[in-house]
Amino acid sequence: MSQKTENSWFQLYCQQLLAGFLSVKGNICWTTGDLDEALMLHQQNLAIREVIGNPRSIAASLNNLGTIHHAKGNLDEALQLFTRALQSWESVGNLGDVARALGNIAVIFARKGQLDEALEYHERALELWRKIGSERTIAWTLQSMVIIYSDKGELDRVLECYGQALESWRKDGNDRYVGWTLHSIGLVHTRKGKMERSLSYYQQSLELLKRAGNPQHLAQLFNNISEVYR
Repeated sequence: MSQKTENSWFQLYCQQLLAGFLSVKGNICWTTGDLDEALMLHQQNLAIREVIGNPRSIAASLNNLGTIHHAKGNLDEALQLFTRALQSWESVGNLGDVARALGNIAVIFARKGQLDEALEYHERALELWRKIGSERTIAWTLQSMVIIYSDKGELDRVLECYGQALESWRKDGNDRYVGWTLHSIGLVHTRKGKMERSLSYYQQSLELLKRAGNPQHLAQLFNNISEVYR
């Protein structure tokens, strides 16, 4: 190895160490609530990673900056950063990272009140999670879509998403979330005035939530069952 090559390698190694340090320190500031300091550190981190030129690392830095701007309420900046992160992750080709970026963009659109755009990005993320086969993430994505469809007053679509989420929670083997989802489906049927269907889902939920042992959720469920009989 020539002296010039060795020096270039050592310089790259030092840049990577510095970028890693800035990222860790930025994340510590983020968790302690010092968002301005976290933002500055992650901006420095991004500048170094852009010089190094690793798309995966660049995407991670952009995502961190987007997350901080989201927390600060800077939705346009967050959207721009998440979109750039998506483009970088797409160039790498990791489906999970792409799906997470799509989900982040969906959340920003939802907060901006652009519900149709939010649904579009959640649908794109959902398609990728299904390719990956991550049942838990499929279920969470569907439940994010439930919130949007509920805001839009589209209760049939809410039920459709809950039904798909229920199937994924069952495949995942998570009885607690199966129980919660059954309870939620019951609530939607109550909103639609279909009390017998509500009661059926509440009863199915009851058996699972008893086993899960969540007193607060059980109390809420018993209250909803009592509402059916009034």
